[in-house]
Amino acid sequence: TIHCADATVDAGQACLIKGASGQGKSTIVAMIGGLLPVSSGHITGAHDGDDLDPIDARRAGLVAYGFQYPFLTPYLTVFENAALGADAEEANHLLMSCGMADLVDQQASTLSGGQQQRTAIARSLLYRPALLLADEPTGNLDQENSREIMAMLKRFNQTLKQTILVITHDELVARAADRVIWIEDGRIVSDAPAAGEV
Repeated sequence: TIHCADATVDAGQACLIKGASGQGKSTIVAMIGGLLPVSSGHITGAHDGDDLDPIDARRAGLVAYGFQYPFLTPYLTVFENAALGADAEEANHLLMSCGMADLVDQQASTLSGGQQQRTAIARSLLYRPALLLADEPTGNLDQENSREIMAMLKRFNQTLKQTILVITHDELVARAADRVIWIEDGRIVSDAPAAGEV
């Protein structure tokens, strides 16, 4: 369970964080992921009954971060970008699950935006994190690719029982979530079930 501001996100939820630019969405998610210090209040989480702070959770591999830009190394292959020295079989399995099985030997620089994002998601899921934080994961993609990426994240959420927190302005993406939290001026002003499926 993750407590953020005045909200609790239960294990296994697919939760969307929405709000206008500059309202604190990325800051809150970065603090949850241990990438920024907490300026006030506190963030707590539990895994297998143990309380963890964000930095300890990230160091333990329980938290993974997905960004708007995939940050792939362009001259490396899809497999090399995704594997990062980890188990080859697991990396190939995740790439297959992300629809990248036929492109594992292709250089990242030749991939489309959607293919790059799939590769980055496979990389972030390699160590089976309990929590995936995704900051505008479809921000540079067209509608069809956005739908496919969110359907894929939702599938991982359901099959691996991973908790997912997604920041987005995309209404299409919002329909893949279980729950939508609205942020204004760093405060939660609304917290309700999502409207429906992608």
